[in-house]
Amino acid sequence: MTMKLSHAEVDDLNAKSQFFYQLHKDTPGKFWALKCKSPLLDDLSFKSLAKVLNLDANDPMTGPAVYHMRLGKVDDVYQIVTPYPIPNIEDGTHLDIDQVLLWNPKTNQISIMGDDTPQIFGAVTDKIYGDPKRFLQDWACNLAMQFTAHKSQRDQKWKSAPQEVDCCPGALIVGDLAKIRWPLMDMPKRIECFDIDAKKVSSAILKSANLPWCIQGK
Repeated sequence: MTMKLSHAEVDDLNAKSQFFYQLHKDTPGKFWALKCKSPLLDDLSFKSLAKVLNLDANDPMTGPAVYHMRLGKVDDVYQIVTPYPIPNIEDGTHLDIDQVLLWNPKTNQISIMGDDTPQIFGAVTDKIYGDPKRFLQDWACNLAMQFTAHKSQRDQKWKSAPQEVDCCPGALIVGDLAKIRWPLMDMPKRIECFDIDAKKVSSAILKSANLPWCIQGK
């Protein structure tokens, strides 16, 4: 006897098959999740990362602030590997990751793993960064504040749980600024620039918009 599946059951099986296929593929997200070392598991690595970011390794907030950063070996060089967005600890997987940033703090070189196209890394907000160190420092600060808020709620100091937010402070420029394709529909009206020329950013955004140049007709 042949059992016939409904369309809903077939769709469900296809979705599960696709999920496990993507789960086993080698991707930048999988590299971060399985092939990189969390500095929280090694005291020396943790202190080194804290030093690189000018954070206090003895501060109890530093751990939650850098839990998303890992150390990975790329081209025989250890780099700081950071995903965006950060997968949910409880039920997320590396499939939630869209971009993986590689940063060599010794040379200050950055790249997006698996994609050498000039682009922005992170979230489209009212802040744009040109320096990865300041970008990661601000991200760490935001995560520490979020952790503090959740701890206060768990300790019943607040009646309601704090709202979940994307703690990424903004967008980090990766590659040639002039060649970036900006998400113009999502851009805010006002942008604050850090460690990068605001006029050059404005010019690049306008160029990306491909606005017409008007001349006076006869």
